[in-house]
Amino acid sequence: MRHISSADAFRELNDWNKDSFVGCAFARQDAKAAFRLRRLKLELREPSVFFVGESAMALLHFSDGVVFVMGDVNDLAAAYGWGLDIPSDTCIRATFGNGDLCFIFPESPSL
Repeated sequence: MRHISSADAFRELNDWNKDSFVGCAFARQDAKAAFRLRRLKLELREPSVFFVGESAMALLHFSDGVVFVMGDVNDLAAAYGWGLDIPSDTCIRATFGNGDLCFIFPESPSL
């Protein structure tokens, strides 16, 4: 697990988007709201990411206070006491200033 800059995070997301679909899991710190989207393509306009899927779209804005970490998805999720059913070994976790979390991960194009 390592901290990365927002520029590095967006470069990694761009690479994933070229080679595969991506998925996203988002949760509010108070756990009153959460969603997970799969088989997405990205439109990257730093500092925002627009997720586009067959049945859903989402826009996330990563302001200056967001901290990005890249690492093993299970290690990152376990740090918050969650088990995530994510079909990837790696992910980028974005932690917002208010404690909300977003996990973005590559998915195989064949899923």
